[in-house]
Amino acid sequence: MEELFQLKSENLDHLLPRIKGNLMLPKEKSQMSALEQLKVLLKSQVHVIRSSVFTKLIKFDIISTLCDVLKTFREPLITSALECLALASEHRKFYESQVAAEAVSSLLRLAHYIGMSTELEICPSLEKLLRAIHNILFNAKKLGIDVDNVCAINQIFSFIKDSSQKCLSYVLRFAIIDILNVVLEYVTLDGCENEDERLILDVCNESIKSMKDILEHDYEEEYASTNAIVGLCCLCASSIRFCDKDYLTDVDEVGNMTPMRDKISLAKTIYAIVMYTIIPHIKNVRLDQENSFKCYHSFVSCLNDMYDMRNFRQEDIANHLAGNGYLKYFLRLSAQLSLDMISFESLIKRLLILEDLRSITVPTLKPLWFLFAVSFLSHPSPDKNCEYGNAVKKLTMALQYSELSQCYTHHIELLHFSLKCPEITNDLRYRVMDMWLIESDGDIAPLLKLDCHSVVRHCLLIIIQNGSLDGVVRLAVKGIRQSMQIGNCEEIADIVWNMLPNVLLSGSSNRIEHIKAVLELSSTLEPRYLSTNTMKVCADTLIKMILTEDIDVNFEKLLIKQAYVLLVASTARNYLKSEWQRKDQAKIERKNVRFTVLSKYANETKLLEKLRDHAFSDDESILSAISLKFLAFIIHFQSRYSIECVKPVTIEMRDLYALLWIVEKSRSVCPNGLEFLHELLSQNNAGMAVTLKDVSFNGTDKDEITTILDIYEMLHVIHSKSIPTEREIVYQCLADVLKFCHVKVETLMYHLCTTISNYDLVIGIAKTRYLSSHFLHFVTTWLRYRKIYSDDEVSSNSRSLFKSPFDETMEQLSEYVDFLKSKDEDEACSRLYHALSFFKGFKNTNVRIFGNEEGEVRKLFLICCAIFYWYYSPLCIQKVEKDYLTSNLNFVAK
Repeated sequence: MEELFQLKSENLDHLLPRIKGNLMLPKEKSQMSALEQLKVLLKSQVHVIRSSVFTKLIKFDIISTLCDVLKTFREPLITSALECLALASEHRKFYESQVAAEAVSSLLRLAHYIGMSTELEICPSLEKLLRAIHNILFNAKKLGIDVDNVCAINQIFSFIKDSSQKCLSYVLRFAIIDILNVVLEYVTLDGCENEDERLILDVCNESIKSMKDILEHDYEEEYASTNAIVGLCCLCASSIRFCDKDYLTDVDEVGNMTPMRDKISLAKTIYAIVMYTIIPHIKNVRLDQENSFKCYHSFVSCLNDMYDMRNFRQEDIANHLAGNGYLKYFLRLSAQLSLDMISFESLIKRLLILEDLRSITVPTLKPLWFLFAVSFLSHPSPDKNCEYGNAVKKLTMALQYSELSQCYTHHIELLHFSLKCPEITNDLRYRVMDMWLIESDGDIAPLLKLDCHSVVRHCLLIIIQNGSLDGVVRLAVKGIRQSMQIGNCEEIADIVWNMLPNVLLSGSSNRIEHIKAVLELSSTLEPRYLSTNTMKVCADTLIKMILTEDIDVNFEKLLIKQAYVLLVASTARNYLKSEWQRKDQAKIERKNVRFTVLSKYANETKLLEKLRDHAFSDDESILSAISLKFLAFIIHFQSRYSIECVKPVTIEMRDLYALLWIVEKSRSVCPNGLEFLHELLSQNNAGMAVTLKDVSFNGTDKDEITTILDIYEMLHVIHSKSIPTEREIVYQCLADVLKFCHVKVETLMYHLCTTISNYDLVIGIAKTRYLSSHFLHFVTTWLRYRKIYSDDEVSSNSRSLFKSPFDETMEQLSEYVDFLKSKDEDEACSRLYHALSFFKGFKNTNVRIFGNEEGEVRKLFLICCAIFYWYYSPLCIQKVEKDYLTSNLNFVAK
């Protein structure tokens, strides 16, 4: 079934205020629900939606509301609110106004409040707040946003200064140091000593001392020592910039630091830390790749700045480094972090010297394949090398002989090479795509940025048609859906629909997943052209597969849905137009071809019976909805174009009543069930593929009469529970029941026309001033039949205590006529006015339908009366005011 809901940017104007309102409620459940909705929006994969979300977050001031939620200090709310802030901080729009600054300021105030009122030794809320502040500052740095636009630097340093006076856990101290390291990269001192400058220098001193204490006292704890050495190196590298390069101060041999608040003190501190803490410890701390690069980069940067300072004991530093083995250590680091380039030509030579391609080991072939792929893509003209073709051929053969999964490196450049290199065989290309789909779980978003979209789609479609692994076939379908999001849907639709006949004809048990995959895609795509042969083959094969015994329910859903989509496609105008352009076909043939599929379905009794069984079953609501839609389409177009049917399928009244019970319970079945009922009652002609069991005028038993009345009442119940679009079909069904009984079961008409449900419905809708052509059609139909079959009620007079339901209905409809007139709905106003005018109690002197002259209104009214009653039934003439009509017949004739 097609997507039932797709978020659009304009929906956000309604959704975000509602989310904000829920966030402001005191109930934690409502707030959590709103936060989850907000996270889903912020994680949206659709760029347009994501961009609109960030714009409207600012417009509706939701960031401030998130900060207010944090003040509740309830753990689940804090976690979710901070996740939303983290997602928002990844995008530039978050920083383009004062939103980011307000968020950081609020987070700092909350952190300060928690620090003043909570036991900080174990405080997860404070840790999360600090991590959130760091994320905002770090993301601003990545996006090139000046930190001055994100926060007040003095506020950051004041907070860190206050925090340093408290007994904090390692986790909190490391979180604070991470914030400080980001801020320090943006801080510059103007050289004039003032309170702000002394605050910054003092914070740097205290923070360095804090990391030094952790490293020296807890060096055996890996977590503490690792984070302390990394933080210490980064702090020294950032702080050394503030030291005057012309000063030299004495530091004792033990490395004691004097707590002075100036640049000289900071220089002494950094010198002592580097000489007596970092140099002895850094080699002994285990670092992962990310921390290793950050730590050594900061360490070397700090050493460079120290060497630039005049008379800063550079010789002592050099001797100390050499004495601790850093000459060899730096050489080893250089080898580990090397960025040497490998030439494309050298890789070609390496491939050409391969001899026994079957015995190449995986450790040799895996890096060789990856390096060759990367070098090929970066080379300006790889095919200019005369040996290039032979090298690719050898590489391809070696991979064919190897276990590809062991040699595969999950990197986009490897797949890009396989897609782009023309010398790569199709078989290898498809196998590499298999590997990518398996490793990425069907995510091809990175591939859509490459310059080979058509090749990617081709590979995915081939895998869907011929793939050997069922799991990979499903992943390929996922990839195709991603590809459709960026366009080319028409091209994909044409390919998939042309694949459909061959895939259906290969319907063996081991091909079920391939058939499902193609059915899923083709049922959601509309092709630009379908040949006659394709439609016939697909229709015959689908009928055969649907009628197979013991078929899987989910598979049957796909088959029936595809059969319906094919029926719609075969009758659509664009297919006829495409065939019209083919010179070898005549007009008559085209018309017959257009309805070939419809004729096949209409004359396949077993198919119709199966659709009927599914339609009236409440076991599978989706299958029931598809079957009802299918049958309604057949009824509509068969009647419209007079398609012959040999053996119809019969529906009984009790089946329709049972269907309405299903419709009332199931939202997915409701619109299709009502549409089926409308088509069945309004097109109940001889020769139809689906017919209603004949109801005799005189022979109708009591149960059948009761069933028809129940159907009419059930429609009123469904109307009260349905949405506007479904109500439109209900109005049509109500009118259809009245017309049906007028022809088939006239004895019921009095009961149907006078049931209290009619009054309730009409009064309710008239009061709401709801505009609907179908509602108006039902009202005029009901009034017409009520005049014929129930014109014996006495209108209430001025002395009546209560108005009758009918009088109240007439009064509301009179006001509704005025409403239609005010909306310039002249045609609707005329129709309703005409229907009301047959009742004696109706008076409306304010309504003028088409002219300003009373004579014109009267003439038009009389003409309409004569035509209306002549057309519908001679019974009408017996029920209206004969004297009034007879006295004016001569005028009408003129």
